[in-house]
Amino acid sequence: MTKRKKLAFIPFAAAALFVGAILIAEAVTPLDRLHSADDYEFQNVAVGGDVSIDGEIVYYINQNGNIRVKSEAHDFKIADSGEMLQAWGNGVIYKNGGEVIHSDISGTKKRTVLENVSDYFLSGNWIYYTEKNSATLKKIRITDNKKYDVGVKVNGDFAVRGNTLVFIGEKNYLYSARTDGSQVKPFLGRKIDSFMFYGNYVYFLSDGEIKSVATANTSSIHTYFAADCFTVYGDKLYFIKDNELKVLDLIDPEAKPKKIKTKGENPTKVYVSGKKLYYYLADGSLYRTDLYGSGTEKMK
Repeated sequence: MTKRKKLAFIPFAAAALFVGAILIAEAVTPLDRLHSADDYEFQNVAVGGDVSIDGEIVYYINQNGNIRVKSEAHDFKIADSGEMLQAWGNGVIYKNGGEVIHSDISGTKKRTVLENVSDYFLSGNWIYYTEKNSATLKKIRITDNKKYDVGVKVNGDFAVRGNTLVFIGEKNYLYSARTDGSQVKPFLGRKIDSFMFYGNYVYFLSDGEIKSVATANTSSIHTYFAADCFTVYGDKLYFIKDNELKVLDLIDPEAKPKKIKTKGENPTKVYVSGKKLYYYLADGSLYRTDLYGSGTEKMK
């Protein structure tokens, strides 16, 4: 009898008790629930967080440094300034100075979640953060404001997927740990500048080159080419090099990078959603296009 068939014979009452025990445990202990999010959430944070997409709603920073929200029916300002946007709870969380703030979608209701923050990353109902002049990682559960020390020392980017924390640590090497700070392990023993997740891979910049490594086989690293910045989505690698925005098909081993036509000059950042590509120019202006460079519009 297969394992799947054996599981089918578990009495309903026993299964219910098991589920109940899990729910009680999560209610009384600071466990981190698995967080299923669109892949581009992690990519956009890794690029800098100037754009955050929540379904058909786009939160973004415009040329004047304002935070705006755009949907099919609306396009308006919700804050005069801010950075590191991440959609959450029918609104957006962002950093302004040393404060991490949550705003509803209208911009009329705001609350300060944290103060004295240097860097942060949102995963589910948790914010992982470092304070100014400190490399020690902490976390707060937004729903009840309970704080915990994760304890690990970070030296650059950090991110969470499910119950796993990945961070740049000592010597600018990549490490992994549980989200409570336990089981710290070396993940990649080489210097990296930034990284992002995509599927079962970690893509990263090292000495100006884009590289990738399978999370299950960190001994095999693939090197692509030099770039100023990049993001990955839909099995495509989008990158900027020498003031040009290009795309590479990751599925086709014979594929060559293709240039994406942009309006204006000197693209500096690239973001992606399920349907659209967003890119900033050197002057701070933001444009939105489809994934092939057609139907371009300038964001307010």
